[in-house]
Amino acid sequence: MTDTKHLLGLLLGTEEDWPGAFEQLVRRYDPALKVGGDTHRFDVERITIEPFDLRQKSRYDLVVDRLAYWYDVPREWLKKVALMDDAYRGLADDSFEQERYDDFVAIALGDLDWVAVDYFASADFDRLLVETVRATFPVSEHEQFVAHYCELLGAWVRDRG
Repeated sequence: MTDTKHLLGLLLGTEEDWPGAFEQLVRRYDPALKVGGDTHRFDVERITIEPFDLRQKSRYDLVVDRLAYWYDVPREWLKKVALMDDAYRGLADDSFEQERYDDFVAIALGDLDWVAVDYFASADFDRLLVETVRATFPVSEHEQFVAHYCELLGAWVRDRG
């Protein structure tokens, strides 16, 4: 008989009402599911998307996705997590021959880390970052956020390079 704690991740947009209530319910009620002789308990936290290692596994046992389609970065993170955790492996096994799937992954995604490192270190990406910050934040915050995101992405590039 084991007591296992599972981490639920909340992938949110700008919602503030139900996530706080959900977090409090899980923490106060402390639901415990008994399966066989095992007990399963839960904790919950909000997911923050920072520059991440493309090969890093998710810490979450379940992700509650409440994002609209226009939240690009979290959507891409969610796709990456599903691929890394082999969530699509079963679909691949059912849909194509295993060897063809493995070949596809090796050919199409094999050098993804290096392609990403090259792109994030490029002048093209720098221009895109500045454009995005200018379109997203007030003028008074442009310098601060360009420096912040350049620092985060630069650290990721140096770590991967």
